Amino acid sequence: MLTNLMNLFYPHCCEACGLSLTNSERYLCLSCFGKLPSTNFLHWPENPVAKMFYGRVDLKMAAATYYYHKDSILQRLVHRFKYKETPHLAVWFGKCMGEQFLEAGIPILFDAIVPMPLHPQKYKVRGYNQAEELARGLALKLQLPLMADYLRRKSYNNSQTRKGRVDRWENVEGIFEVRDQGTASCKHVLLIDDVVTTGATMESAAQALLPYVDALSIVCLGVTA
Repeated sequence: MLTNLMNLFYPHCCEACGLSLTNSERYLCLSCFGKLPSTNFLHWPENPVAKMFYGRVDLKMAAATYYYHKDSILQRLVHRFKYKETPHLAVWFGKCMGEQFLEAGIPILFDAIVPMPLHPQKYKVRGYNQAEELARGLALKLQLPLMADYLRRKSYNNSQTRKGRVDRWENVEGIFEVRDQGTASCKHVLLIDDVVTTGATMESAAQALLPYVDALSIVCLGVTA
C-alpha cells in the first residue's frame, strides 16, 4: 500500500519508453525488456564473439549477452548509463547478465571479475566506470569477488568509434597494465566490458592480464551487429 502511494507521487518509469512501471518491474517494463535482442551466446561456445579472438588471445570462453544495434533500445540504455549519470542501470544490467549465466547452466569457475578500466581523466569527468558498475551487478548475482582496481589504463587514447580495425588496434596497443601482479596469480579471471565491436580493446586488456592468471574469459553486455 505504501509503495503504491509513493509511486502515485513519485512514479517509477521505464528507462526506455517512459511508461510507469508496475511493482514487479525494475527499470524496464516487460514490453521493452522483451525487445532486448538476446544472443544466447552463453549456450553456444563457438559463438561469434569467441571466434573474434581465435588466434589472437587464449581464452576459456568469450560471449556477449545482447546484440547492440544502432538506434536500438539497448544503444539508448547503454548511452544512458555511460553518459547520463545512471550507474544503477549498469548494475541492474550486470545482474541480468548474471541471470543469463545461471540460466545457461555454465559452471561458475571464475575466481574474480575484472572490469575494463577507464583512464583516470575520463573517470574524473564521468564520476564512475560503467564497466565496473556492470561488473558489480554480475559479481553480486554470481557471488564472486570484484577486483575493480586490478587492471589499470595507463595512457589516454582517443575514441575507437570512427576508427577502422587496424587503427583500433594501434590506438589501444599496450595501454593496460596490472597493478598488483600477485593478487590474481593462478586464478581464472572474467574480464567484462559494455560493448565489443572488433575486440581490439578487449584484446589489449587480455594481453596485459594473461601473464598473471591461469585462465581468462571475456563477457560483454552487447556486441555490435
